[in-house]
Amino acid sequence: MLFWAFEHYDFDFFLKTDDDYFVCLNNLANDLQYRKNEKYLYWDWLGCDPSMVAMDSGLLILGKDLTSEAANSIKSELDKFVDWILSYVPEPVKKTVKEAADKRVERLKERIKRLHEEVEDRFTPKEQQTALKGYLKTHGIAGQRGYDPKTFIARIKPKVLELISQQKKPIKVKFIFTCGFIKEDPATAQIEEELGYFHTEKPEIVTESTDLSDLFDTMTNYLLGLVELFQKQGSGWQFDQVEYFDINIDPFEPLSGSSYIPLPPKLASKKAIINALPFDLMSLKEKANLLAWI
Repeated sequence: MLFWAFEHYDFDFFLKTDDDYFVCLNNLANDLQYRKNEKYLYWDWLGCDPSMVAMDSGLLILGKDLTSEAANSIKSELDKFVDWILSYVPEPVKKTVKEAADKRVERLKERIKRLHEEVEDRFTPKEQQTALKGYLKTHGIAGQRGYDPKTFIARIKPKVLELISQQKKPIKVKFIFTCGFIKEDPATAQIEEELGYFHTEKPEIVTESTDLSDLFDTMTNYLLGLVELFQKQGSGWQFDQVEYFDINIDPFEPLSGSSYIPLPPKLASKKAIINALPFDLMSLKEKANLLAWI
């Protein structure tokens, strides 16, 4: 069960219950938020050392670190059992058996590595095609089922920060959070679907000195507030799943006062518009006159 969980999911807690137990997941999730940072977290009675978990309890919750240690302990015991079996195998046969076992172990390691890479890749921003090549860059992360907005944003944070940190500064950054919502039509009992697009209030300027983690939290908290407000407006829409998270990145060019554009001759001849010549473009005579006037 533990190996299957590690193979198929990237999780924070492992919950095992008997089929005659009822669990209120909302209350459980609310309680877990106050204990999620505990080392080797487990709830319920264990009939052995926590690192050698006995799954005979009706309801059991384990933190990921403890689950990992338990899985490693199981693997260690299995390795000892295999060594014990091999000790009774004749030497001519043992070599063949060991080679076959080593190959299976290597294949298993490679499979686990690929699974880990696939999980990480799901939350890596992918650059999207844009009509403004060389200027606007848009990177997107596809939504994953089973993640509420807050959990999804927490999961993608490291990858988004990594993306932004790699850009040449200064830049302007904007987030677009797309979520799917559903509601039941009371007249037909049909389930309706709707997409909600939530934008950060304005593009944020990012420099080399910007605290990216704080900026990310500020921007995404604003988005989460919009999602919550959308559901509380009495429309009946309920969150279904995250569809997409887009990161728009633009180069930022601060306005400079050093540029000078001459007026067209027709406008300049009227002498009705003041278009001051920058000091570094003045002739020596013009500079002398200006300095004398100052």
